[in-house]
Order: sequence, then C-alpha cells, then structure tokens
Amino acid sequence: MRLRDVVDTFNQLAVADPALRQRDASRPGPQERSRAAQEIAVGGDIAVAAAQNRDITTPEAGIEVQDQIEVGKNAGDDLASRQSLELAAATQRNFFASKIAAVYRAARLATRGDGGFVSEEFFSGVYKAAGAATFAAAAVDAYGIRTEIMNFMLANADVLRAYAALAFEQSPGFKQMVDWLETHVPRE
Repeated sequence: MRLRDVVDTFNQLAVADPALRQRDASRPGPQERSRAAQEIAVGGDIAVAAAQNRDITTPEAGIEVQDQIEVGKNAGDDLASRQSLELAAATQRNFFASKIAAVYRAARLATRGDGGFVSEEFFSGVYKAAGAATFAAAAVDAYGIRTEIMNFMLANADVLRAYAALAFEQSPGFKQMVDWLETHVPRE
C-alpha cells in the first residue's frame, strides 16, 4: 500500500465526517506556519513596543498582545505550537489592523470634516504647515484618537508597510491606509 492510498482513504473519510473535516481544516500546514513566523518576525517588535505603551493599549490588552507575540516567537514545531503561532500572528494582525483603521478613519474625518473650505484645504495640504499639534488636537477632540497612537503608527510606517506586504498581501487596504496617513498627517 502506498502513502497516497492512505491519504486518499483519509480524505474520503474526512469528507463524510463533519468532525474530521473540522479537524483537518483547523490544522495549520507548513506554509501557514512559515507565513505566521515571518509576520511575527517583521512586526513583533513594534507590536510589543505598542503593547507596552499605556497611551496605546490598556494594561490587559497590552499584556495579551505581548504574551501572544512571545509565544509566537518561541513556538516549536508540534501541532499545539503551530496553532499557537497561528493565534499569535492573528492577534498581531488584528491589533495592527484595528489601530491603523481607527487612526485612518479619524484622520480622514478630521481632515475632510463636513466638506467646508478649511477641511478641504487641510485635506489638500494647504494647512499642513499649521503643524501636527493642530491636526492631532482636531483628531483627538473630534474623534477620540490619541496622538500617541497616531505618532507611533507614523513613526513605524516603514515597518508597517513591510508588514502589510506580508500579512495583508491579499488585501492592500492596510498598506494604502499607512501610505495615506504618512502623506497627509503631519508628524509631531
């Protein structure tokens, strides 16, 4: 009996049994493990730095992100470790996506406002020279985004862009948000 026969038999059984289908679907393969490890390698350090900053995360969220990244960095090759690595990469991905999306949304609203002259000119860059403090104050006051989050994301735009190319390659929106922020939001 060849190995291929065993695999074919298992696949036929797995199709017929919902529990086996679920188990097979939740088992990360080698390419998923490699990709998750690369994501942690590229973005892990800035994720931990952001997680440690209490102006960016709550203590509970920060500890959770730090713990997940640490587990991901030290993951072995057994099934439990591969699943832990996948969870760590997903946690990091969600963390960055939520922060960038919130900052981007606030920045777009703060710069566009209701479409009046000042917001249109600010968006086009005419008032960009007014400084980061003006912009940041408007974003914080109107939309509840902390300047520390915005400044952190902008300071790490190069790493986030590289991370986006890997983690969000099928969804270029993350990179586009980072690019837009870097172009339109003045740094403090």
